Amino acid sequence: MAAGGGAQYYLTSGYLPTLLSEVVGVPAGQRGTILLVSSVLVIGAAIAAGHLSERLGRRRTMLGFGVGNLVALPLLTWGIASAGGGRGAVVALLCVVMVMLSNVAYAPLMIFLNEQYPTELRARGTAVSWNLGFMLGGLMPTLFSLLSPELSDVPSRLAIFLVGATLVFVIALLASPETRGALDRDRGTRTVADDATRA
Repeated sequence: MAAGGGAQYYLTSGYLPTLLSEVVGVPAGQRGTILLVSSVLVIGAAIAAGHLSERLGRRRTMLGFGVGNLVALPLLTWGIASAGGGRGAVVALLCVVMVMLSNVAYAPLMIFLNEQYPTELRARGTAVSWNLGFMLGGLMPTLFSLLSPELSDVPSRLAIFLVGATLVFVIALLASPETRGALDRDRGTRTVADDATRA
């Protein structure tokens, strides 16, 4: 799950500077503005996704965005690549939407991982899952670049890798239980056990 979420990040936010400069041809100043605005708006979007996960559940929230991203991220990639550097406002809008969608999909992931592990394993389990997953996700831009001999190949390969990464994310979520409230349930169970021991 962390690998799928990390790959979505690295293939969108992480690769976006290269996509805009090398493939789309967006001028440096405009490129910087697009990246800055995208990064700032992601903060609010991630907070909103976290709040939504408190209402709907972690799994349902991430699944909703993940399933949507199976279609949205490849289409946005094609839109950005085909818009060209001369259509700055369109490229900027598509970039902002792409970055927001890819980041909100895994926004509740850290707490989801925390809630997966019992107290005695929580820090190690979350750290290993998160870091190993994002390490694997971080390899994706290199892999798809190696499979893109020409710049013209980048949009199609990027779209394919985004679908693959998002599919991994969605399948892992489908195989995982909902965790919202798990820590409260764990505390309640431990409290009852402790009371029984003391009695």
